[in-house]
Amino acid sequence: MEMRASRCWSIAMVIALFGCAEEATDAEEAGNDDRGCDQECRDSTAGTEVADGFQDVWSRYIAGTPAGFVDRTVNCAFGGTDHFYGTTSASDNGINTMHLTHDMAGCAHSQGGITYTGIVTQDGSFDSSHLNVAYGSAALRVAGTVDGELFDETCPFSMTEEYDSSSYSASGLLCGRSFSDSY
Repeated sequence: MEMRASRCWSIAMVIALFGCAEEATDAEEAGNDDRGCDQECRDSTAGTEVADGFQDVWSRYIAGTPAGFVDRTVNCAFGGTDHFYGTTSASDNGINTMHLTHDMAGCAHSQGGITYTGIVTQDGSFDSSHLNVAYGSAALRVAGTVDGELFDETCPFSMTEEYDSSSYSASGLLCGRSFSDSY
């Protein structure tokens, strides 16, 4: 029986992303969105956008394909490229794993204007209601604008992401500065 990589991770992250968008909209409607974005907020935005981009790559190019070794170079959604390679697995109990390396060149995952250049590893597991993924890079270049502030640094990056049916959390380090996000 041919195993196929699951779309569950994509579904979980769409739910997670919808929750973020809904919170921002509520804050804007209440007139409370004038607080700005401090350094931790900018680092969190830059860090979690990497994961969001990889989820898009998973949904577009890996989900639904045979589990095993992958090696592909694709255009990022808003410019640049992502060469990803490594292994994926899908088990009979619904738990999927990924051990991927992304080699990005000016990769922009959203219209927000942040580009990424460097090598990032992505290791983790997920099923229909849980996600646990770790990301790491010895030298990731993050360039662009976050909340009107110029961002152009090359430095170490690490982050863990966890999701279950009732909560989401991400925490990590970018250039030695800690950040976190949860709901």
